[in-house]
Amino acid sequence: FVEGFRTLGLLKELQKNPNVFHDIFVCEEKPLTARDLSSLFTVAYFAQGSNRRALENQLVCFWRDWLIDIECLLFAFQSIFKIYFVQYNTTDGFFPCLTVAFFHCYFLLKRMMVHSLKDVLVFTSGASAIPPLGFPCQPEIQFLHDTKKICPEANTCGVVLYLPLHSSYEAFKTFMTEGILQAPSFLNGHECDSERLH
Repeated sequence: FVEGFRTLGLLKELQKNPNVFHDIFVCEEKPLTARDLSSLFTVAYFAQGSNRRALENQLVCFWRDWLIDIECLLFAFQSIFKIYFVQYNTTDGFFPCLTVAFFHCYFLLKRMMVHSLKDVLVFTSGASAIPPLGFPCQPEIQFLHDTKKICPEANTCGVVLYLPLHSSYEAFKTFMTEGILQAPSFLNGHECDSERLH
């Protein structure tokens, strides 16, 4: 085993720079961040100065804002959830109504939004984490200039995410979330409710 690492001086480099090789040899799954997903994709823009390019620039801003919203909302909700149960979790029934109401709100929220940035990655690539050495091909964002398509699409083999065109952030956020949660492929086996989406 060690002899193989001596080939081309790799063992010496491993010993001199263990931190550099740590991510390659040790698989530590860390939570995805909005920055991870945003920087993962290259964007296939239309020609500079065109009307389509102006729409695409706006959509990329929507995309990045949406990733940040998911990250911040989930972090805030998890923090509130932890604080609530540290302070109010009791077995004597002192706060039963609050507990029921809190769980009801929690599960409603969970049904209405993408659960995590991991869900976005799974929808796009089929993978639940970014591989240590990256994907075999460069993940890419393309745009659905067909105005009839309102939800995102993905090619998991080529790791291509197709963003729908929406003129407002609220519409973009709603249909991105719905499209990913209703995806019939990798996310919990849910069937797509096409009547609801169209």
